[in-house]
Amino acid sequence: MHTQIKRRYRRLETLRQRGERLVALASDTLTGRRVVLKSDRAAYIQRELQTLLALPPGVGPELHDLVWTPEKRLVLVLEHLDGRTLAEAAPQLGAPQLPALVGGLCQKLAQLHRAGFVYADLTPSNVLLLDGSAPGVTPEVRLIDFDATLTRASDPREDEVVGGTPPFMAPEIARGWTADGRADQFSLGMLLRELFPALADDPAWSPLIERLCQRTAANRFADITAFRRALDEAFGGNCGGPEPPLFGAGPLRGRRDEREQLAELFSSALVASTASSAGEKGLVMKS
Repeated sequence: MHTQIKRRYRRLETLRQRGERLVALASDTLTGRRVVLKSDRAAYIQRELQTLLALPPGVGPELHDLVWTPEKRLVLVLEHLDGRTLAEAAPQLGAPQLPALVGGLCQKLAQLHRAGFVYADLTPSNVLLLDGSAPGVTPEVRLIDFDATLTRASDPREDEVVGGTPPFMAPEIARGWTADGRADQFSLGMLLRELFPALADDPAWSPLIERLCQRTAANRFADITAFRRALDEAFGGNCGGPEPPLFGAGPLRGRRDEREQLAELFSSALVASTASSAGEKGLVMKS
């Protein structure tokens, strides 16, 4: 889409600027809606573009457009989400809201991980709580800024994109080692320690956070869904809603028939494998 940006998007306000990164609020003169314009080094824009295209709806902002500036710089045009960052909202959040809020965040991370990505930069300013929730209802969560995501196949030593923000950065990312979704668990634990220090003395929260913050990935939970289940057990409820589906979390988004066929094939293979295993056990028992 080689649209000249000034013909369609009118910049209203600079939201963030650091180095080559510029994030601005703008008006789309064609549709009348507000959007967010984001420009950065080409490697970071490419990484965020690849991630957003692979994600299902509701994890982050919707990608509206990709345009050129007159200076030949790529700019992402993103959905404008009304809300407050977790850093801004934390002082007003009560302890009873936290299990559902953290559970909702885990759900978004699970969808990201199932699409093949590690978020790698989970900080209080990168978690957005949407406006519009009824009083007493936990706000819906969105992740923002996907320019530091890692893929499971990427080698951090050769990756031009370096993510992570101390003190939330997982040790394996800081050391340049290969990382998986457990790196985001460490960031989540550090985020909770930073924003809600009183949780360290809470008998329900303390062991969960302690395990999230283990410096060795193998000592954390098996995955973010395992942590979500532990959260459910600790607080006696379904924290954050239903778990995301095993299928449809990435490239198959919008391809319902293919997803259903794949799910049927998987179920058939699982049944056949179980029957075969049971038969082998029966033969062993008879012999």
